Amino acid sequence: MGISSSNSNNQQTFLGQGRYLEKEFQGSSLVKKIWYDSTLLILKVYLNNNYAYEYSGVPEDVVLELCNASSIGTYFNRIIARNYKFKRIDEYNK
Repeated sequence: MGISSSNSNNQQTFLGQGRYLEKEFQGSSLVKKIWYDSTLLILKVYLNNNYAYEYSGVPEDVVLELCNASSIGTYFNRIIARNYKFKRIDEYNK
C-alpha cells in the first residue's frame, strides 16, 4: 500500500496512478468527490452541500480506507474530520 516509484526520474505515485487522485462518490449522501496529493498529503473533500475543505497531513492509507469504506460519510466524519487540520476552501466547482 505504499507509495511507489514510477519511472527513472523517481517520481512518487499514488498506487501507480501518478501523484494525484481524484474520485467521485455516486452513492454517498455526504461526500461528492475527493482530490488527493500524495506528495504533499493534502486531501480536498467536496461535499454534497456545496462546501469544500482541505485537510493536511492525511496519509495515503487513510485515503485508501476512505475510498473503500462501506459508508464514505461515516468514515469521513469519524476518521478524517475529527483528526486532521483543515480549512474551508472556496473552489467547490473545481
